[in-house]
Amino acid sequence: MSGQAEWIRTDHSNSGGCVDQRPKRVSTTPFVTSLPTAPATMTILAEMQQAQLLMVAGFIMLGWVLARRQIRMRKRVNQESRVANKELKAIREQKQPAVPLSDAPAATQRWQVAMFETQRELCAELDTRIAIVQSLVQQMDRRIEILGLTPPATIDTGAGRPQRQDTLDT
Repeated sequence: MSGQAEWIRTDHSNSGGCVDQRPKRVSTTPFVTSLPTAPATMTILAEMQQAQLLMVAGFIMLGWVLARRQIRMRKRVNQESRVANKELKAIREQKQPAVPLSDAPAATQRWQVAMFETQRELCAELDTRIAIVQSLVQQMDRRIEILGLTPPATIDTGAGRPQRQDTLDT
């Protein structure tokens, strides 16, 4: 049969001759008798839904914890970078004094002044001596021209130092 309802005539002799003419469904597929009853099915579904809900709740909590951690790290990094940027800006804006050691103790500044004075005196002495030597060389050049003398000839010996010709003859 193709699973359609048939009219089955049943005779109930004990019921006083009533004939049951209810349609009965006759199916070709056998029923599975191991299916749980309705309340058991509901508890299994409820347990599965509860497990799934707990898993989803766990994922949401995990995401929330990781997001808070990430936000805190960004906040800390931003704060540290702001502090570092302020320090760099202060270093860039800091102007070096025109005179070295201007913020040094008084004894060091006195020593520095004494060293500058010594340097100035030594430079003045050297400049004076250089000027004297230059004037003497100019005077010698004029006298040599007046007398008509020529300096002795030199010969290059290849040793890196020229020798006078009069010393080579001996």
